[in-house]
Parts: sequence; structure tokens; C-alpha cells
Amino acid sequence: MATTSPVCFVSGGFGGTVAIGADSSLRVCRSQRTGWRRLCCLRMTNELNSGEGFDGALVESVRDSKRNIYERRTGPDGVPASGVLLVHGHLMHSGWFGPLARELSTRAEAKVHGIDLPSHGKSDNINGCRGYGKSMDDFVPEVKAALSRLQKTLPEDAPIFVLGESFGGSLVLMLNQDPEVAKLLKGVILCSPVVRLPPVMSPPRILLLILKIVSMLLPRIRVPGSFPVETWKKGFPDPTAAELSTKDPNTGYGEPIRVGFATALAKAVEKLEDDFPDMELRNLLVFHYEEDMRSDISNSELILDSIKVKGRKELVRIPGVGHQVFQDIPERREKTIEKVVNFVKANSLASKPKTITVSKKTPKLHVAKMPSPATMNPDEAKKTEPEEAGKTETAEAKTTEPEEAKKTEP
Repeated sequence: MATTSPVCFVSGGFGGTVAIGADSSLRVCRSQRTGWRRLCCLRMTNELNSGEGFDGALVESVRDSKRNIYERRTGPDGVPASGVLLVHGHLMHSGWFGPLARELSTRAEAKVHGIDLPSHGKSDNINGCRGYGKSMDDFVPEVKAALSRLQKTLPEDAPIFVLGESFGGSLVLMLNQDPEVAKLLKGVILCSPVVRLPPVMSPPRILLLILKIVSMLLPRIRVPGSFPVETWKKGFPDPTAAELSTKDPNTGYGEPIRVGFATALAKAVEKLEDDFPDMELRNLLVFHYEEDMRSDISNSELILDSIKVKGRKELVRIPGVGHQVFQDIPERREKTIEKVVNFVKANSLASKPKTITVSKKTPKLHVAKMPSPATMNPDEAKKTEPEEAGKTETAEAKTTEPEEAKKTEP
């Protein structure tokens, strides 16, 4: 939908719901809580979170044949020049990538797939819980399978990119722990990635030990205070997006973190950080808010300092508080999308994944800083970025990188 519309969801039986839209039309969709009957009134969607422009499909889970994974897909009219897989964060869903996917499809001629992770969005829940998984093996293989499905839709020599947001960024990095996957991907884009967990998920060591024992016996017990409402809302710099996130029936707003999921994630990211020095990516673009309350910007700094990147790597520092870079105020959201599109276009030129050349040069760190809303000129916000291949700086972005670091990767 392009406009905000109230929708009333009325239970239609086990696993099904009838949704009555503002135009009095009826459509059938699955219940967001397997086995529950719910009445959810005045749920709101608009172009920010509706997934407009995507085609949706259910695919069988690679972990459990009884579960389904929901996938959104879009692409250009002709032969795609590249492929991009979008991986959302914890309690979100791929419908929020709609505006980004449309721009990638039309301007970068990319085939774009977005996956709803298990227990998220329109995918089936694990053990009846939203935002839950017993281990990262419930998630990483599903992302890898989605990547394989995307690859099969592309020409043989088309480059592939993966974008991960927040927890999705953690999963993308875990995916790249496999050297074969890292060689396949022409570029990785991370948005507010999580490596070192926030305090609510990283308690004192003695308490963490207790939680690990509890998680083996009662993994679905809720972590007290694990869903601070104000922290959630401050993650959405755009007030419209913040309000939508609390009413979106496919977003897990209000869902607490389960002990089993928290301990599994803590264990996985600890191993991930240990593996950073042995990992190697081809090109890397990272966005992070300077005052992110859900994932400190030191996470992104650690990634760029620790992981080898053969081509270009860049950290875009966004002023102020926030977490969801594609739910920022319109002016900055457009600049972020522009930067992602240019990154994909620039790294898609003359690309052949099967003939990878290793550069002996150490890539230089490029740090760009996006303007704050208070200092942004509305007229300047409408300007587009340079179209030359390899240039990904916004017109207002500040950089500390020498001129030679801006050249196209080897």
C-alpha cells in the first residue's frame, strides 16, 4: 500500500486470519502466532513497511520441513546485473526494505531477495515464540539457503551482495565465516551490526553462567527487562516509522528476549569476534549511528579494524541517536539508499566471481560522516550523488580518506 490504512485482523482458525482492509476487501493471511487466535485492530502499514513492489513466496525451511520461510523478491524487467540479499534485524521483517529494494532493482538493475528469518515476519515460529531460536543454526543455514536461491536466478557471472541490519548483520558475518561464501560475495553491507551485546544481553559472567544452565532446562523463559520500549522507539529516527513499528502485525514489538536465544547469540558472537582476524571480505560498506543505544558504534569500528578487506572498506558515521538506518528521516534515508545503490553499481562493473584476483595492497579505511537533520539543507538533500563508477560519497559526506583511496578497487 502506498498510503496508511487501518486493517482489522479477525481469527479464521488455527494458523489463519482474515484481514479486513479499509476498502472492505478481504484477504487471507497466516496468523503471526502459530496456534493462537488473536484480534488485532487498527494495524498500520504504508510504503515503509508493506514490502510494496516485492513478490512474496513461502519456501520450506532447510532446518525443519514442517516450517516455512517467507521470502520477498523483486528485480528489473531485463537480465539482472547483480543480486542482493537483504537480511533484517531482530523482531523486524523484510517488508521494511521495500524502498531500498525498489531503488536497487530500478537503478542498479539488481535482483533483490529479502528473507523473513525464522520466528520473524511471515515465517513460521520456532516452538511458538516470536524472535526466537535455540541456536544460531536455526538462522545461518536459512540465510545461506536464501543466498543459494538468489544465485540460481542470476546469470553465471553476476556479482552477489548481502546486506545485514543489526542482528541480521551478525548473521551475515557468521555466514562469511565460511571462506567459500566470502569468496562468492562481491560485497557486504552492514547496518548497525551487533557483535558485542548490549548490557541487557551481556550480564555479569556469574549471571551469564546461571542463564546458560537455565537455558538448557527452560530455554523459552523471558529475560526480564529485555524489551525497553523507549530504546526501541529511539532506534527509529523517523517518528512515522517508529509509530508504524509498534502497530505492524509482522513486527515483534513488545516481544521479550528468551534465555535460550540470548545465550546462543552470546556464544556465537564471541566466536565470531575471535574469527575476525582470519576472515577476508572483498568489499565492505558499514553504516552506524554515533549514539546507537542498541548496538554501540564500537562494534562497527571493531569490524573494520579486525577483518581483512581486499577492496574498498568504508564506515559511514551517522550523527545522533538511531539504529534503523532505512527508517531514518526521509532526507537521510534517501542518502543512505543512494550510497547503497552506488556501492552495488560500482562493484558490479566487469565483475566475474569465478576469477577472483587477490590484491597485495592493504585497503585504506574510508570514513564518511552524514549530516545531521539540524544542519541539512532541504534543497541539498534532493541532489543525487556523482554517477561515476566507484564513487559512493554523498554530496555532503565528510571524509578523512586521502584522494588515492577513492579509486576503484583492484
